[in-house]
Amino acid sequence: QEKIVKWIRRILATLGAVTMLLTLVTVPKASAEIHRELGKFCAGVKVRRCVWVNVDLDPPRVPIVRAYAAVRDKSPGNVYTVTVRRVLLQSRSVDYPTWSTDFDDAVNKSGSVFVSAHNRKTMGYGGRFYVRAKALVEWTGGPSPDRKWLYGARVYVHD
Repeated sequence: QEKIVKWIRRILATLGAVTMLLTLVTVPKASAEIHRELGKFCAGVKVRRCVWVNVDLDPPRVPIVRAYAAVRDKSPGNVYTVTVRRVLLQSRSVDYPTWSTDFDDAVNKSGSVFVSAHNRKTMGYGGRFYVRAKALVEWTGGPSPDRKWLYGARVYVHD
C-alpha cells in the first residue's frame, strides 16, 4: 500500500508540473492595465537574448500590443557587439493555426553591452487571438559570433 501511495504522489507531482508548463498566459480585460513581459522567452549565457510582449488594456481604446526584444553581452570583458535586427509582432486567431506578421520592422539597433527595441500594434475590437514576439538578434566580435531568431510564447488576448 505504501508503494501505491508513493506512485500516486509521483503521478500527481508530474501532472502538476505538466499543467504548469501547459498553462497559457491569459490577459483579461481590465481598466487601464499594462501587462508586462508576457510570453517571455530568454536564451543564452554569454549573450543573453530575450523576447516578450506587453499588452495595454486601457478601456477607452482597443488593446495595444507591443513586441520587445533585448540582447545583452554577459561574457567576461564584454567582447561582443550585440544587435537587434528585427522585432516582429505576430498574431493569429484562436480558431486559425497560422501565425501572421502584423508588424515587422528592421530596427537595426546595436550596442556594446545592451540593446533593446520594440514595435506596437493596435488590435481590433471583438477579438480573441494569440500574439507573440519574434526577433532577429545577432552578436559579433567575440569567439563565437552568431545570428538567431527568437520566438516568445503565445499570449492569449481578448476584449
